[in-house]
Amino acid sequence: MKELEDLKQELYKQSKSSEEMKQKNSELSQKIRCLSSKISAKDLRMDDLHQKLEIAKLRIQQLSGSVHRLQAERNQYGEKLKEVRRMWQQ
Repeated sequence: MKELEDLKQELYKQSKSSEEMKQKNSELSQKIRCLSSKISAKDLRMDDLHQKLEIAKLRIQQLSGSVHRLQAERNQYGEKLKEVRRMWQQ
């Protein structure tokens, strides 16, 4: 009888331990799902930021080209102005 009671007690402990493990497993699975969701959201945000960065780089290139063109025009007008001044001084 003592042996049977000991076995019942051990079975109860194992059963309780198994339930605790299942509960812990469930909690960890939920945490994993939550973290995976957060990572996915951050990945989407990162992709969005990369796209915005690429657009900004293209815009900088366009503006840089415009600046160079405007500087060239300014230099041309400066030369023309010098020519006109020389003509008036003669």
